[in-house]
Amino acid sequence: MRNFSLAIVMLISLPAVAKPLQPRDVPPEVFLDRSGMVELVTQNALFGGFIGVALTNSLFEDEVRRGSGAILGPLLGVGLPYLLKHRKPIHVAEAGLYNFAERLGVFNGFLIPQLWNEDNERVIMGVPGALGLMGLGAGVALFPRTNLSPGQVSMLSTGMLFGGATGALGMVIADISLETSQAFAATTLLFTNGGALATYLARDLFDINRSRVLLLDLGGYFGAALGVGFAYLLGGSNVSDSPQLIAASALVGIYTGLGTTYYLTKDMDDYKRAAGNDNNHEQSGISLDSPAPALIASVDPETGKQTVGWGLNLLNGRW
Repeated sequence: MRNFSLAIVMLISLPAVAKPLQPRDVPPEVFLDRSGMVELVTQNALFGGFIGVALTNSLFEDEVRRGSGAILGPLLGVGLPYLLKHRKPIHVAEAGLYNFAERLGVFNGFLIPQLWNEDNERVIMGVPGALGLMGLGAGVALFPRTNLSPGQVSMLSTGMLFGGATGALGMVIADISLETSQAFAATTLLFTNGGALATYLARDLFDINRSRVLLLDLGGYFGAALGVGFAYLLGGSNVSDSPQLIAASALVGIYTGLGTTYYLTKDMDDYKRAAGNDNNHEQSGISLDSPAPALIASVDPETGKQTVGWGLNLLNGRW
């Protein structure tokens, strides 16, 4: 970065504008970022109720004790975030990761007992609740090490969702029987967790606005519906006899919708073009600041005497 001016010598110059900090990088004493609190509390009010009921039903036989989870769960889901994060920052990315890890744990908890056709109701209820709590704990432990942006965290849920859909549709395409719960559970577990993992490994591609992630999800849904529509168009009245055609069309539609939406929304990452971003200076070539008064030294060409006086610095900037 260089300063230039029409003046021969500039004794006082304006300080350079610092690159703006991301909200989660701002020290708490300067700005306490609690933008993720509402999101965290909203999910845990719902999931807290479910986890409370699941755990009390798996641990107790007494009906009254079982019912206590429906009361304690939502209250703890709302109260604990405020208690543990009192006067502490809670960034959107942090809340999003906690919520994602909790959802992933609960979802895995529903499927894992089906791997061995578990028929004990207390086990079926308890595993999702326990894994939901474990997922939340894992999210709390891993967040300081991940340094994910809000868009990257949101994409983890997208990868989980469409990864599971890929596994289910792939089984239909391969004409694999879904009559047993083990086959469905194993395949869905593999592709759901694989989709989330793949999204994390490709996280550099998804350092994007969260609004783009929402549009990506909608693009995937729209693509799936469009694919099914084309399957009915191609199959006609015999389409019900070709589930593979429907599944393949839906799968192609999903990834076509995701890819197309990702490309069409690439100009929505406005935070990357924030004022003061160093990349902006490289792209624009020259950046001019407002004229500012400055002390300017001048030399009389006849006498050689040097004088200092006030002047107007017209071309203060960077190149």
